[in-house]
Amino acid sequence: MGKMLAAENISLQLIISSSSSRTKSTAETLAQLTGYALDKVIFSEEAYNGSMRNLLEIINNLSEGIESVMIVGHNPGISYLSEYLTHESIGDLPTCGVVNIGFENIQWKDISAGSGKLVWLKYPA
Repeated sequence: MGKMLAAENISLQLIISSSSSRTKSTAETLAQLTGYALDKVIFSEEAYNGSMRNLLEIINNLSEGIESVMIVGHNPGISYLSEYLTHESIGDLPTCGVVNIGFENIQWKDISAGSGKLVWLKYPA
């Protein structure tokens, strides 16, 4: 999936990951493959708890200068959050599934239900 993100020319300004060992490893691999500095990955206990509410709080508290962020987390929170933000039927994301959600003319603090648009959804074959 990291190679796919690199091929898509994904440019990340921030990666926030759950602090679990599995997601740390995934986040570090994704960072390397997308050219993101490993020492800039933020490992978060709030993302580890992984509820939709915790993840939304992380998003709502992002600095306004950030234009792109990747959250590496756990199901069911990531799947629920993706559906909540886009009002799309996404279902249970498989391991290493990636959801790209776009937001237009909105501040992070105002992101809520239906405020995002599903750009694409990809996962390993």
